[in-house]
Amino acid sequence: MSPSRSLALVIPALLMACTEEPAAAPADAAVDSSPVVDAPVFDALVDVVKEPVDAPPPDYLRPPDVARTETDEARAAQRLACTFRTGAWAAETLGREVPVGDQMPIDHIIVVMQENRSFDHYFRGLPAAGQTDVDVAADDWSNPGADGMPVRFHRDTERCIEDVAHGWNPTHRQFNDGRMDGFVLTNNPHGERALTYFDQTDLPFYYSLATTFSIGDRYFSSLLGPTGPNRIYLMAGTSFGLAHNTLVSQDTRNTPVSHLFSRLDDAGITWKDYAGGPRMLGFFSYYGILRAATREHYGTIDDLHRDLAAGTLPAVTIVEPNYVGDGGERVDEHPPGIPMNGERYVERIVRSLMASPLWARSALFITYDEHGGFADHVAPPPACEPDELTPRINGMPAPGRFDRLGVRVPFMVVSPYARRHFVSHRTFDHTSILRFIEARFGLPALTRRDANASIPTDMFDFASPPFMTPPTLPPSGAIEPAVRARCTRMFPSAGAF
Repeated sequence: MSPSRSLALVIPALLMACTEEPAAAPADAAVDSSPVVDAPVFDALVDVVKEPVDAPPPDYLRPPDVARTETDEARAAQRLACTFRTGAWAAETLGREVPVGDQMPIDHIIVVMQENRSFDHYFRGLPAAGQTDVDVAADDWSNPGADGMPVRFHRDTERCIEDVAHGWNPTHRQFNDGRMDGFVLTNNPHGERALTYFDQTDLPFYYSLATTFSIGDRYFSSLLGPTGPNRIYLMAGTSFGLAHNTLVSQDTRNTPVSHLFSRLDDAGITWKDYAGGPRMLGFFSYYGILRAATREHYGTIDDLHRDLAAGTLPAVTIVEPNYVGDGGERVDEHPPGIPMNGERYVERIVRSLMASPLWARSALFITYDEHGGFADHVAPPPACEPDELTPRINGMPAPGRFDRLGVRVPFMVVSPYARRHFVSHRTFDHTSILRFIEARFGLPALTRRDANASIPTDMFDFASPPFMTPPTLPPSGAIEPAVRARCTRMFPSAGAF
């Protein structure tokens, strides 16, 4: 049986239906199909295709001689105008004062991407925690409810709640041409849950990261839509026209699509994807599922902690939670999961990194794939379209374009070089992390989006690192046994994305 025929037969087994919003959400919202590859199915697939990918052209990874004469202020104006094209090198798009390559004292870049929380939802309490230079929703900011009365932010007391609308269609209604006033109405009944928030007493470890290291208050998801397309943007600088959760079906052995991991392989740069369950590389039909050599780059979360302790982490590390589980135990922070479970999971990673012999040459980025339907008051800005593709959901055209960033999400840098108690107000999205990796390891831009992305070097102090001795941080928030039991009982099984 041919590999393509095998793929056609197994794809239905790899997809788990997942609505982009709760059952009560508007009827015109799209339904997603989300790839969930469990171990037995994956074990049956990894040997289907063993042949290596073709070698790149001889000049593929040869950067041109670039005289870096422009300041980053000048380059930033050019990036804002979407001047740079696919294949542009970081030295061509970033100002002369921005370090690239070996100018960055970073040998290990680690990306932890959790699920479905907005910036205001998690960090609206930062000013009260001592981080006053941060943009959060004012006390009187509101969304209209079903009765027309204002609904304002209020503390979360439930810990686990029904999922909130975050698909392409409802997120565009939430955005509402920049008014940011559709979060309640797209989640009725009980749409007020979209305007809940947590404070320092709820998430003490996350708040300590945000007040000790560097945090960005202008970091947005890459598009106004759900998990799949946003995670693909992190990996590829585009979603290949996808506006919903499904496989990149055009990724085949004969026509493989370009993404970060194929570029790292071509350049001989080490990388690994450590996951607690299904992997976002599974969005790539060929490379993530059928290509046997990819499995050499897969590890578990326990492998991550062992590699950190042994000092054997690769140059680029992606860390993924388990995207499934009951409401009382899941760690990805996707509703109905309890946020403190995810906080504890991330805390363990941070503490392993700080205790690792690799700490002195590492940078950890912590962020979220998208807002998950939770409210944020900052309107996402326009963005460079990555390519000529227009949005599609289940093969049908979707309204809008890929010309705007998504809703704002948390973003933190943990590193010995992270600026102390610092808030960046520069605009970033997931392709800023991608571009940071490209800038450090000498890779050309995958699309126009990452070519024109800014990178968060303002959040680092490479000259005088503040945290060569790791700081003391408090533990994560506690979960009362009764709360955990209630959440497990209410949500005994919950899918991904």
